[in-house]
Amino acid sequence: MSSISLTLIAADQEDQVVGTLSVTAPGTIIEKPMNHGYEPVQALTLGVAVAKVRGLAVAETARDQGLAASLLKRAWQVYEQLDYILLYGSYARHGDHDAPPGPGPGVVRRRPGRRRDRPA
Repeated sequence: MSSISLTLIAADQEDQVVGTLSVTAPGTIIEKPMNHGYEPVQALTLGVAVAKVRGLAVAETARDQGLAASLLKRAWQVYEQLDYILLYGSYARHGDHDAPPGPGPGVVRRRPGRRRDRPA
């Protein structure tokens, strides 16, 4: 299966790293659709259409300046140019790294007009 991963690094004026973002294809991208009635070819296609934000971090000294939003926006621009249809993820906020994964602050970005209906 083909997919791309993307790592973005943000640096301050002294070239010190102040933010990073990592995006990859989700690990269950083939299995879950097949469990919901998609054919294998359709499930494989999602591997080059969906990306997951795996990590997003901003240094304490650089927070509340819109850096995380800028990293997410740039990631979406890259994946949108590659014709991906969905970028999603959830992450801990402000050092809450011990929080269990699940619903919470996150990002979901879909291409307009690219709705995919479940097969009959």
